[in-house]
Amino acid sequence: MELITSKKIDEVPRAAKLHLRIEADGNSYSFSYAFEPDQWRLLKDKVDANYLSTKVAGGFVGCIYALYATSIGRLSSAVSYFDWFEYQGNDEVYQ
Repeated sequence: MELITSKKIDEVPRAAKLHLRIEADGNSYSFSYAFEPDQWRLLKDKVDANYLSTKVAGGFVGCIYALYATSIGRLSSAVSYFDWFEYQGNDEVYQ
């Protein structure tokens, strides 16, 4: 496993909900976050996803998107709640 980016968010609006977005464009992914659904902030752009292909991975059959929280092995009192997930299958293969 490899960490491709991280972002410390110092000023979080009180009682804020964090929105996360992954956009797939061919063989690259872009990651964004927002506290309001229409105010996206780019976290990492154009991450190479070639290693996720069947050809490169040697038998891999697809990607799975999931919500995951971690304290990276450190003790933490932080809490994560996931109450909504939306997927829009806009891939060319499905159109």
